[in-house]
Amino acid sequence: MAEAYDEWLAGRRGIRSVTLQGYTHDLAAVRRFLSGKKLQQLTKADGDALVDWMLTQGRSSRKRSRPGSLAGRVAEQIARHPEGISAANLAAAYPGEDVHTCLAGLL
Repeated sequence: MAEAYDEWLAGRRGIRSVTLQGYTHDLAAVRRFLSGKKLQQLTKADGDALVDWMLTQGRSSRKRSRPGSLAGRVAEQIARHPEGISAANLAAAYPGEDVHTCLAGLL
């Protein structure tokens, strides 16, 4: 599968670099899930399993799922404020930590 991804990406011509970066990013989850398969071995069941995985576990970020990570703590803090919380208040809650970069990553 890795060769198929690489060939497909290499064949994208006449697109902006940001589009290519988006394709690369979007295929990362697919690569992770189907990395052990050969292209000829793919079945409809594999496609269905990929979709199920992407709708559940595949969407969770490794950084956010690490216990105690800044991203996880910030996400929890935001969840505790359904009315909204300002970036300044988040920064005050985590002094000395790069909350703004963390917020950009969460977006």
